[in-house]
Amino acid sequence: MQGFIDRSQETSGPYPLDKMVGSRRGFRPEIDFSKEGRIPPCAVDVEQEVLGCILLQGDAIERVIQVLGEDADMVFYDIRHRTIFKAMLRLYMRREAVDLVTLSDELKRNEELERVGGNYHIAELSNKVATAANVEYYAIIIKEKYLYRRLISVATQVSKLSYDQSVDVFDLVEQASQEVFKISQAGIKKKASDIIGL
Repeated sequence: MQGFIDRSQETSGPYPLDKMVGSRRGFRPEIDFSKEGRIPPCAVDVEQEVLGCILLQGDAIERVIQVLGEDADMVFYDIRHRTIFKAMLRLYMRREAVDLVTLSDELKRNEELERVGGNYHIAELSNKVATAANVEYYAIIIKEKYLYRRLISVATQVSKLSYDQSVDVFDLVEQASQEVFKISQAGIKKKASDIIGL
């Protein structure tokens, strides 16, 4: 019986077989929504409610993290709100209080305060809510909008690559399935300590 012959470097025309068969181009489901011509699913006002609840009651951040999951810092659509929440997460991970004073100081230390609208915008957020009782409900709303955006991103990339036919179709199906599975897993509620590694 003839032994195995490695033909991975043989060519058919100008390209090696290993570059023609099973060609993989990085699957990047993230898209720039600013170039899409329409506003993607988002709830900027509800994002403000979430941040306001945390400023009102610092430990509410743990309930928010449990709902938002591993991508907690990416769920916020408004870049200002995303920056503010990341600062809140840093305070929480250092086991420091999360309030107007500490948040403002953290943002200032990282040269982010002016980018998010200054102390005025931070104070404005704290006046958005009278109670933090509904923070989980608000967090669920912005999480749902985020998952819609991720699905749009995946679908857009799959559509583009399908038209291009530049990726092996079976690879594309596999990668698309993996991305959708990740999105389904992102909807699972977890403990805050499991998510941020405390």
